[in-house]
Amino acid sequence: MSVLNLKQEHISACANLYIEVFNNAPWYEHWIIEIAEKRLNDIYLTPNFEGLIYANNGHIEGALLGNYEFYYNKVYYNLKEIFISPRVQKQGIGSKLLKALEERAALMNVNEVILITLRDKKTMNFYFKNSYNEMENMVLMQKEK
Repeated sequence: MSVLNLKQEHISACANLYIEVFNNAPWYEHWIIEIAEKRLNDIYLTPNFEGLIYANNGHIEGALLGNYEFYYNKVYYNLKEIFISPRVQKQGIGSKLLKALEERAALMNVNEVILITLRDKKTMNFYFKNSYNEMENMVLMQKEK
């Protein structure tokens, strides 16, 4: 079992895992393989990409994807996706991926990770358990047409 850099060759396996995770509770989305691969590949091709996988005997059981972004007075890591196989959730894999990311970011003098997650007890409690806080001065807004 190890945390490795996510590479282009991992995108297809990650897309299958992505569908397995997000088409079930608590998200109940309707992903298909072509769109999941496109989403993950788009993130992979983002400037300053950093992604990790958690592999066990060559099988990907979790992944984390995002990129470093510059702001006027700092650099932060924008966590776009993290997902763990339902078969191995609640075994610390997500926390291991976050810790590995935070260690790598610290080496680059980046000490802030931002993310958007579902307002759900399960998802929010995962981040709270890993010492993340809800930002009081920011809000996610949307306009559908």
